[in-house]
Amino acid sequence: MIYYFSGTGNTEHIAKKLTTKIGQEFILITHETITDKDERTIIQTPLYFWSMPQIVKEYLLMITWKKKMN
Repeated sequence: MIYYFSGTGNTEHIAKKLTTKIGQEFILITHETITDKDERTIIQTPLYFWSMPQIVKEYLLMITWKKKMN
């Protein structure tokens, strides 16, 4: 699953291209889309002033991660 946030559409464009390459679904990050059931998760986000948008920070804090990244 690819979750993305895109303020201007650029990150959405890349998310769409990536989904066609790896065969995953893509979903816009909102508070309603948060889930922890997906085995593989990719998160795409733009950087605003060397940081991620607030909605993405909130999203990451609300997820219960089942596996650690290597």
